[in-house]
Amino acid sequence: MKIIVTIAVRMKSARLPNKAVVEICGKPLISHLIERVRCAKKPDAVVLCTSHLPEDAVLIQEALKSGIPFLAGSPEDVFQRFMDAATQYNADHVVRVTGDNPLTDPEYIDRLVQKHLAENNEYTMVDYLPLGAASEVISIKAIARARDELKDRSQSEYMPLYLNKPKKYKVGVFTADDSVNRPHYRLTVDTPSDLELIRIIYKELYRPGKIFSLEETVAFLDANLELLDINNQIEQKYAFLWKGISCNKGKGVKNNEIKHTK
Repeated sequence: MKIIVTIAVRMKSARLPNKAVVEICGKPLISHLIERVRCAKKPDAVVLCTSHLPEDAVLIQEALKSGIPFLAGSPEDVFQRFMDAATQYNADHVVRVTGDNPLTDPEYIDRLVQKHLAENNEYTMVDYLPLGAASEVISIKAIARARDELKDRSQSEYMPLYLNKPKKYKVGVFTADDSVNRPHYRLTVDTPSDLELIRIIYKELYRPGKIFSLEETVAFLDANLELLDINNQIEQKYAFLWKGISCNKGKGVKNNEIKHTK
């Protein structure tokens, strides 16, 4: 049973162009993300999944610099990209990671993989982590089934919308530990304000050759709550996809409007 981490990433971004390669502590964002997810012990490999478009060639170069394999596939159909990566690298399951989350937590990747395999799940996720820290584990068979039902391939990047359906798939969920249970903390990078906060966190906690933990990140923000004001007005599209988060379904919501409903 082979599991690979698939990093879905493109240079295209409406609110923060080229965000995947913006500089954070002297390195591109995507390089930090690769460094973090490679620390997960359960997956067999990390694969960067981008498109075949010329604009995304810089991401392939980053994969090569980091020493990880890559897949250059469909620009819009992320489902197909993941399926192609699984075929190319003979994987049965993928850990879905998105390229705008440089604080993705490797410990929770391992915990997700362990639960996913132990319970023979098709889709496994974690509730109540900060936005941008989580990942999911998905069986390739489930991805193929979901893709067959997908009417608009351009919406395939919102995978949880199609897979977090317990009536259709065997879904596993566990709750984040209390020490990192902060779903209202916004740790993704989609706007200049998001990038400002991430750079502050990295400046405080990052040291070359060392992966700082999610617990350290949360503890730093807990002690400096004013930093959350930097990006808590950002509207997050499709926040309703994550269980444990209450919002106006189908609409963008501001981060300070997201309510913890545990």
